[in-house]
Amino acid sequence: MIAKSLMVGDWVFTRGEIEQVTSIYDGYICTEHYEDSHDYYFEPIPITPEILEKNGFEKQGFPGWEIYTEDFLILWRNDYPDVLEIRCFNAAYGSFRRSHISYVHELQHALRLCGIEKEIVL
Repeated sequence: MIAKSLMVGDWVFTRGEIEQVTSIYDGYICTEHYEDSHDYYFEPIPITPEILEKNGFEKQGFPGWEIYTEDFLILWRNDYPDVLEIRCFNAAYGSFRRSHISYVHELQHALRLCGIEKEIVL
C-alpha cells in the first residue's frame, strides 16, 4: 500500500493493529503509533458485511447492500462478495458510472468525493 493511495483519516492495518492515517508527507505514512515509508507495514482493510452493518448500511434484498444519498448508490454484489460496485447516476446524461472497490479506504474516498460526510467505524 503506497502513500499516494491514502488520505488523512483513512483506516489501515499497521503491524497487526487497525489505525487511522494521521498524516502523509514525503512518502511517509503516519498513524497514531507508527511512521514509516515502507509500504509493507501498511495493509488495506477489506470491506465486509459486518463493517457495512456497523456503519448503518441496510441489506435490502437482492443484490444486497445499498445506500442511497441523492443520486449516489453503493451496491453490495453477491456474485463478487469482496467487491462493492458504486453507481453514480448522472441525471443530465441519463447514465450510470460504475466503479468497484474492495477496501475500507476506497469506500472512505468514494463517500468523500460525493460530498458525504460519514465517519466509518470499525
